[in-house]
Amino acid sequence: MKVTLKDIYEIHTGLFARPEKLGDVTYLQARHFDEEGNLVCELEKDLSTSEINPKHILNQGDLLYAAKGNKNFAFLYTEGLVPAVASTSFFVLRPKVNQSIKKVVPEYMLWYLNQPKTMDYLKSMAKGTSMLSISKQTLADLEVEIPVESIQEKIGAINALRKQEKKIIHQLEVLKDQFIQSRLLKVIK
Repeated sequence: MKVTLKDIYEIHTGLFARPEKLGDVTYLQARHFDEEGNLVCELEKDLSTSEINPKHILNQGDLLYAAKGNKNFAFLYTEGLVPAVASTSFFVLRPKVNQSIKKVVPEYMLWYLNQPKTMDYLKSMAKGTSMLSISKQTLADLEVEIPVESIQEKIGAINALRKQEKKIIHQLEVLKDQFIQSRLLKVIK
């Protein structure tokens, strides 16, 4: 079944705020992520909720879509992450509560939005001169193929395992480099 993102998600922009030294939530920015949408640093609580509308606090299952610049990716906000608010670098896709569409698995949507074909299409629709930006309307109108729930779950699980494998391979390469460098240094001493 094909649907548009606006059929299954409420889409709103992230919040503009100025991070502080101390806070009770994290202000998620594009700098916290690598090119593939992986968190690359420890998240610090740097924003106070006293000045934030509660609707901006991310819920488990919300998807973030980085729509500005050359670094476009989707990220799934999951259980175990610190409480957070998305910056204006992101669109927040929150599942609609009363939708008539069959269940959409967040991990599947993460995979779908990060597909090269999807990314290429969205980038082709981006506008701007100095910094390209994908509009909310373009994202909302994106057509998505929704298979049965069991297939969605399998695709999401395989995608998660592949990301984990890539991370382990990268860690292994770093350890190999360290080992070889230490051995080479011993040879010259």
